[in-house]
Amino acid sequence: MSNNYAIFSDIDGTLVDNQQQVSPTTIRTINSLIDQHHHFSIATGRMLESGIAIAQQIGTQVDVIASNGAVIHANGQTSLSLLGANALRTIYPTIEKYRLSTFFFTTNRVFYTNLLPDYFSADAQQRVAGTGQPKYAKVNNVDELVDHQKEIVNGIVISDENPPALAAAKTALSSSNHFDITSSSPNNIEILPHDVTKATAVQRYCELVGVPLNRSIAFGDGLNDLPMLKAVAVGVAMGNAQKQVQQSVPNHTQSNLDDGVANFLNKYFEV
Repeated sequence: MSNNYAIFSDIDGTLVDNQQQVSPTTIRTINSLIDQHHHFSIATGRMLESGIAIAQQIGTQVDVIASNGAVIHANGQTSLSLLGANALRTIYPTIEKYRLSTFFFTTNRVFYTNLLPDYFSADAQQRVAGTGQPKYAKVNNVDELVDHQKEIVNGIVISDENPPALAAAKTALSSSNHFDITSSSPNNIEILPHDVTKATAVQRYCELVGVPLNRSIAFGDGLNDLPMLKAVAVGVAMGNAQKQVQQSVPNHTQSNLDDGVANFLNKYFEV
């Protein structure tokens, strides 16, 4: 098909409901478009294994961009962008200085730096939803963390209890050229390999599947989705998206709880 599209969707606050389920309406719409030879990929901050678990609710032909762009799983092949030893050696002392708990992700494991309150574990549980027993491992020093440099693709710092420490850490981390940072919500810092975002990943994905970027659509709700929403031809903010996201893109749809993704696609493609 000469006019096929590449379609991308964030997971949390976009594709799934509060029970981590993709609605039957959305599943039908996506599969109908796949049957018409369009390409559909999840684009998430979650780890790959969790992204695949959500993709499997829809079908076997759904691809996954995970870890905010550091992992691309398409056409049965997986490519990784790693944080690397220099980044890990820079990040660790900063988060220790401010006593902030941090998750570091591989494609299927989570390393963390401090004892985690229940809400940290709940957040991580959501990111590995559908994978069975969570695969957590505590790291006690920077050398233990660097031992996993060939696996770790991204990280996230989360703090609801100490916003000043989070802000100070964000300022300190932003000065490094070994990695990039963003935020998916006010209570976190997302850490990515340098020059890796959802935007670079969707561009690479389009190259892999042979679809020009001017035939691409993306849906999102968080600040970490903005680069992707601006990179594609049609960026769509969810009705429940953060205010800055809604103000930054021209296209809008209903919330994730009201089949916003399906409604927009049905109208756009006249499904």
